[in-house]
Amino acid sequence: MPTPAEELRAAAEKLRAAADAAVDASPLPWSAGHDEDAPIPYIAAMHPGVGAALAAWFESVAFRARHNGSEWVGADLHHALAVARQILGSAP
Repeated sequence: MPTPAEELRAAAEKLRAAADAAVDASPLPWSAGHDEDAPIPYIAAMHPGVGAALAAWFESVAFRARHNGSEWVGADLHHALAVARQILGSAP
């Protein structure tokens, strides 16, 4: 079973790779378009910059979890793991 730090690093790598691929596929600025009924505004809001920021957060929390011992538990760790596990498809 992976440690919390390993899970967070795995999610950061997966998310960063997906964000990089999205930029490579469509390097133009991402925008919501004009159809407010479509999920496009949400998709545009979750652009590669958001993915990069989430990946950085995962790495920061993973660093703290690894360096502060396995007994370190905080809101950041719980929230970061919840998001990371959704990305990895390993959410309980």
